[in-house]
Amino acid sequence: MKYNSADIKAMLEQHWETLIKEIFPLAQRHGGYYCVGSLDGEAGSSLVLWTGQRAGAWKDYNGSAQGDAFNLIQEVYGLDFPASIEWATGFLGMSGGPENFEVKRKEAAKASKKRNETATAQNEENRVKAEKIWLHGNKFIKGSPADAYLQGRGIDLRRMKKQPGALRYHPECWHHQSRSAHPAMVLAVTDPSKPVGQRFRAVHKTYLKKDDRKGWLRIGSSEIKGKLVKGLYVGASIPIWRGTSGKTLVDMPKGEPVYITEGPEDAFTLALVNPNARVLCAVSLANLANVWLPPQVGDVVLLKDNDWDNPKAEAGFQRAIDAHQEAGRIVRVMTVPRKSGKDVNDWLNEGNE
Repeated sequence: MKYNSADIKAMLEQHWETLIKEIFPLAQRHGGYYCVGSLDGEAGSSLVLWTGQRAGAWKDYNGSAQGDAFNLIQEVYGLDFPASIEWATGFLGMSGGPENFEVKRKEAAKASKKRNETATAQNEENRVKAEKIWLHGNKFIKGSPADAYLQGRGIDLRRMKKQPGALRYHPECWHHQSRSAHPAMVLAVTDPSKPVGQRFRAVHKTYLKKDDRKGWLRIGSSEIKGKLVKGLYVGASIPIWRGTSGKTLVDMPKGEPVYITEGPEDAFTLALVNPNARVLCAVSLANLANVWLPPQVGDVVLLKDNDWDNPKAEAGFQRAIDAHQEAGRIVRVMTVPRKSGKDVNDWLNEGNE
């Protein structure tokens, strides 16, 4: 039996989810699609691979790459079209003839399942380690370097009724890039849609240093990142403020709006100037589209940074708008005048409120 490229493409789409797991063991399912960090396969959410009626379609929102199953194979493995056909027939178990298809598929599925189980176990180990980091932090940060850092950003927690529960201070948090420990502001990243014992998903760490002139600042350089996240946080968020109702995200009143920011400083700022608002931090631009929200949620207000026409950032933010609208939510966008800086925290430090 002879197969043309259309036949092979159709078979790849039939086994699309197995193909995703074969190429990207760290891919995480979220609704009607899988997410992974990039074509390199690291954990994340910038590369989206749709399932169901859109099986075979994918797009990298932090780049320009997109296409079908053949395009994915070509991009990941650096193959031309004839070579991608050869790779696909091997994946489908067709290299030795159609009669070997089911045997080869079962072998591939078994190998893929084993890789997925290994990745799942590693993810759970990282999740547990992340939770331990957060639990080892000081519950109250008043007078700590983390408190001083936030005050340096114009965020005085004393003006709020209480300290956000997700916020802690870790005096000696390990930083793998610098191979040393630093003081750090640590935040719990949670997903209320998970079982109770699995809701903690990751820890967001802001590493700090003392400057004799400017006080406590975030560390960072071109080689050293001052903000790091341990654990997978696709779909999760940092619950910064519960707003007027004071209820958890799961139990929030029907029709209540929710404000979602990219970074924690913006979330703290918004909660400070508008204590009636329910505020979540998505941790990253890519995750703005994935944050889990309960069915009774009202309008979704996305805070947009001034990225000065950065095409990748614009595309990522548009994906967030599209995703929430596809979920049947009314989406509003909140931003600040460009003259006030990059984000709402810059706006606050310009003397606005």
